[in-house]
Amino acid sequence: MIPGFGDFRPSHHNIWTTLAVVLGGVILTTMCMDVVGRMYLKEIHYLGRKLKSNNPFYLIREAKARRRRAAMASLLAQLARGMIFAHKDYNELSRKKSKKKRAKRRGSHVLPNEKFMFARLPPDPPSDCQVISTSAYSVRIAWAPAFSTESDLTYNIRYRLKHNEDGKIRELRGIKGNAVEIMSVDSCSLYEFRITAVSKYGESKPIYLVQYTEPQLSPQHILATKLNPNTIELTWEPPFKRTHDVKTGGLTAMS
Repeated sequence: MIPGFGDFRPSHHNIWTTLAVVLGGVILTTMCMDVVGRMYLKEIHYLGRKLKSNNPFYLIREAKARRRRAAMASLLAQLARGMIFAHKDYNELSRKKSKKKRAKRRGSHVLPNEKFMFARLPPDPPSDCQVISTSAYSVRIAWAPAFSTESDLTYNIRYRLKHNEDGKIRELRGIKGNAVEIMSVDSCSLYEFRITAVSKYGESKPIYLVQYTEPQLSPQHILATKLNPNTIELTWEPPFKRTHDVKTGGLTAMS
């Protein structure tokens, strides 16, 4: 009996071919076993590290936790997908409603030539504020018009004594024009003025102005009376405003 591989039988004519085929098969089988063995040893090593805690329920708990994590991830994915679709539908619905409202409120958005659209904001404060004239009991102030898109623009003026923090703040409202004369001030005093522009959209930031008032007026109605050839008597009246602290005076001159 002669051993062989199926229909192929070794003989002295093909002995080297047979040895080459057998040697190649052995080498290929050995390589496959080496690869599979390495993978098997790696898995066994990993399993051994898992079982290092000597807890027989570790793998069961790990499997349950893996299933819970997978279920939670799937639930979160579905929730996020539903939120995205709901948000998209809500945005589309609100966009359609806003378009309908805008179409009802106003027609075309196209502005005519040389026309501009401004934001509805308070006006700018007035500029070039200055004192034109001053007296003992009045101060006249002027300023340049504030920039605003509104034609009905008014001004407010608040003023008080500069060094009297607890003093009463007086106010003039609804001033039309670019100048005003303030009459109710004390003589020889330092005043602080705050000027603002007002429109239907609000009030601007204030512009500050500081000014001294002049001393009181000089005496009036001076009268000279002759007493004798060498003597005259001078009499006068106090100023016509705020004379509660001024007394009527007199003087007699002799030569």
